[in-house]
Amino acid sequence: MRKIIVFLAVLSMLILVSSTLAIAPSSKKKYPLPSSNFVVEIDGIGSSSFTHLEGVSSTTEVVEYREGNEGNIVHLFPGLTRYGPIILKRGLSENSELWDWYESNIDKPVDTRSMSIIFLDRCWGEQVRYNFAECWPSDYYIEPEFKTYH
Repeated sequence: MRKIIVFLAVLSMLILVSSTLAIAPSSKKKYPLPSSNFVVEIDGIGSSSFTHLEGVSSTTEVVEYREGNEGNIVHLFPGLTRYGPIILKRGLSENSELWDWYESNIDKPVDTRSMSIIFLDRCWGEQVRYNFAECWPSDYYIEPEFKTYH
């Protein structure tokens, strides 16, 4: 009888320890993603990096509709959805592919491409990916300030 009680006590301890170990990873503290860790992938463009990203936005208009027989009740429906321009600044490329893509859209049919913005965690692992379709460059600007340090 004593052996059975000891066995049950050991078994319950093992179950307690294993359930504690199962809970431990999920109780890990989550930190916000660093805003400086992102990668931009554009179809047909080799490696390019940017240090500034802004304008990832979407707005859906609200359309109000009132039926004539319902008095003062106004129904709200989603209207047109508009997407803001995505602005990539302070880019660096090893070749002229970005310029060539921009230049190919001047006075020609628009060359649209798919693009992804990927946010990375502190260990450079992919955490969130936003995919965009039918993108095309509308501006290409080289900042006039270049500095060399010798």
